[in-house]
Amino acid sequence: MAVFTVGARLHDYGKGTPDELFGKVSADGFACVQLAYKKCVPGVASYADVTPQLVQNTLEAQKKHNIAVAVLGTYVELAIADEVQRSANAADFKSQLAVCKALNAENRQLISCRDLKAAREQLLCGKASLILLDINLPDGSGLQLLREIKEGTPDVPVILLTANDTDMDIVDGLERGADDYITKPFSLSVLRARVNTQLRKQVSVRSSGAVQIDHFRFDFAAMCFYAGDAKVELSKTEQKLLHLLVENRGQTVPRNVLVDRIWTDGAEYVDENALSVAVKRLRDKLGAQAYIKTVYGIGYSWVRADE
Repeated sequence: MAVFTVGARLHDYGKGTPDELFGKVSADGFACVQLAYKKCVPGVASYADVTPQLVQNTLEAQKKHNIAVAVLGTYVELAIADEVQRSANAADFKSQLAVCKALNAENRQLISCRDLKAAREQLLCGKASLILLDINLPDGSGLQLLREIKEGTPDVPVILLTANDTDMDIVDGLERGADDYITKPFSLSVLRARVNTQLRKQVSVRSSGAVQIDHFRFDFAAMCFYAGDAKVELSKTEQKLLHLLVENRGQTVPRNVLVDRIWTDGAEYVDENALSVAVKRLRDKLGAQAYIKTVYGIGYSWVRADE
């Protein structure tokens, strides 16, 4: 996946279809955009003109160009009629951009999600290295998402970034599993330092290369894989597949993501059955039929044996 800097407004790129506009943005090296249908897409004069097909085209273009949409609507002046809420949305977007710019670094992709729904959809696309999470979100509490993250991927660090600043709030957030807690207003330099600290911890943990799951032990650095006491020989393709599934255990990894990550130099030429064959071989070699789950129409997931 390409690495981008962050922050763009599509209406700075003229008018066109979402695919055309997102292509211009990604060519400039941006990952997070604000979509203004009225200003960007011909034929959209009001919220009623934003058809389900146009939204679908936008989502497809978003995936195609590795773009994260921070505000999906006819821009705030159309999507939200209330002036106070409109101003709050604009301020929220500027705040997101400031955070993203402060955290931008080489070989780091930053994705901004405005609500729980967008965050859950993004997490289905693959495991994040770190999550910054607000508690007060438009469609619910970030604490609910924190619980889901820690149940599915407990090794992913989560930093709560919120205006809830009482001692009770902080203690509650940390006891629920947050790895750090930052209250608003905050210093961008302090935020950057705390994020980098959590990422360094992740690198330290991963450098050992060894993962123990029930009776399985996988040492990716040494390329040694065990099911109980039995050593299992895996091909390079099977090792890549296993690493992706284990790294994202508890989450469904889409087929297209697996194909792109396993066959990096020619994914478009890979036979559509190649992934299915690789999954079957991996299951059979490890005896992991109860662990590697097929999510029909989507992809595969490494789950607990009792799920």
